[in-house]
Amino acid sequence: MKSQLLKQIRTIFSPKKVQLNKRILYFLFFLTISTFIWFFNKLEKNYFSQFEISVQYYNFPKNVIQTEKLPNKITVSIFGRGFTILRYKFLSISTFYIDLKKHLNSTYKGNETVFLYTENLISSLDKELSEEVKIIQIEPKSIKFSFAQKNIKKLPVVAKVKYQLAPNHLLIDFSVKPNFAIVTGPSETLDTLDTLYSIPIYLSNIQQNTTTKTQIQPIHNCEISPKTIEVELKVDKKTEKIIKINTSKLIQGQENIQQIIPEQLTLKCYVAVSKYKEINIESFDIKLVKHDAKNPKIAHYYLRLNQLPDGVTFARFDPEFITVLYH
Repeated sequence: MKSQLLKQIRTIFSPKKVQLNKRILYFLFFLTISTFIWFFNKLEKNYFSQFEISVQYYNFPKNVIQTEKLPNKITVSIFGRGFTILRYKFLSISTFYIDLKKHLNSTYKGNETVFLYTENLISSLDKELSEEVKIIQIEPKSIKFSFAQKNIKKLPVVAKVKYQLAPNHLLIDFSVKPNFAIVTGPSETLDTLDTLYSIPIYLSNIQQNTTTKTQIQPIHNCEISPKTIEVELKVDKKTEKIIKINTSKLIQGQENIQQIIPEQLTLKCYVAVSKYKEINIESFDIKLVKHDAKNPKIAHYYLRLNQLPDGVTFARFDPEFITVLYH
């Protein structure tokens, strides 16, 4: 085995093989030099080319708002030396800034369309580029400026929040801060708005006071301040409470009453633990809905709740109606 390996090594480094390998290396070396010379000769010539430049705008007219999106890039066609063009191809060109004060009338108040012809930018752009290139044209050939007069409107904010409480918990307070926001935009847009809405959020398994933030839904061509609102949910554990009610207190100011059936009923509800002692019969707005019986001396009154007080949920009367007998 060792003798065969030695024979193979000697074959690789034999004089003929080494001489052949040197010839290949010499050939590749001179081919590389020739390629570089040819490449540099080509770069000395002039060529047409295109590249993109980022643009930004400043000195916008006051008291107007932009209603159409402006292009953030322009395409520049140039003619010049290959070396310079190659440099622009591989190195990013700094952003080109367009001063709107130079191109829009100082008395411009919006509600009209103005076009900026990009050929008027060539002289300014020439200063950003090398003297070895010449700008042939710029695309797009014109930039459209469309503005509308700014108006301001104060609108209420509605938080679109879906939530799920943990078992045996209830919501005792829900608040949005701020509950109003200032909208700045064109009058034709503001006239269609009466309410602002937040981006929907979902909260699950809430078992303690929770505060979260969400964004107000953006409106096209409008600025909203503030953009963020804070939503607070106050949560407490719930417990059952039973309130005894004398029915005679519910039927007051009536004459000829012989009997009220039953004399007492109960109101069962779930209340927040923190408000257990505060909740009593006076906390509820009870409404009696009368249903006359065939006998004019009998009347049935069904009990309804107009609104539940804060910290109370699932209220129910037992029984749900009372009967009044008249003389």
